[in-house]
Amino acid sequence: MLYCPHCKQLWKESPYASIDRQETNATRCPSINCSPTELIPIDDNIAVTIAMLNKHGYTTRWSCSGHIQSAYSTGWTDTYIRFEPQIKIPRRIINKYKDVLRISHGVYEDQSYTVVKTFNDSVADISSFGTQIKSQLDIFRRCKIMLEFAIDLCGIKRRIHKGQIKHYQDP
Repeated sequence: MLYCPHCKQLWKESPYASIDRQETNATRCPSINCSPTELIPIDDNIAVTIAMLNKHGYTTRWSCSGHIQSAYSTGWTDTYIRFEPQIKIPRRIINKYKDVLRISHGVYEDQSYTVVKTFNDSVADISSFGTQIKSQLDIFRRCKIMLEFAIDLCGIKRRIHKGQIKHYQDP
C-alpha cells in the first residue's frame, strides 16, 4: 500500500507505479485535490493502522508489519511502529498495553516512542509449510494487536452491530 501524508489516503500500488518511480524516483499522490506529495510505501498488513494514527495526529516515522524469518534472512521480524519525536503516548495507553506490547521511549536520541509486538519465538523454525502458515498467522495477530492499540490511542470507540465492528469518534 501507499500512503499520502498530505491527504491522509491509502492507495493500492498501480501497475504503472514502478514505471513512474523509474522516471521520477517517486510515486505521486493521484488525488486531484492533493499537492504533488510523494507516497510512502507501507506494509499491507499494517497500512490501515498507520493511516488511522496519522489521520488522528499521531504521526509515524517508520513501521513494519513483520516478516517470516527464513534460514536465509536475519532481518527484522517484529511488528513495530515508531512515532515522530513530538508524539506523546498517554500513560493510560502505556499501562493498558504493557503486558502485550513493548512501548519504549527515549531509546533513540530523538526521544521518540516505539511500539513493538515481538515475534512469537515458538514458530521461529520455518522448515515446514505448516510452520510458515503459523508464522503468517502470528504476523496477522501482531498487526491486529497494533490496530487495537491504535484504536485506543486515537480515542475511537467500538461497538458491535450485526456481527460487524463499527468505529466512531468520541464527540
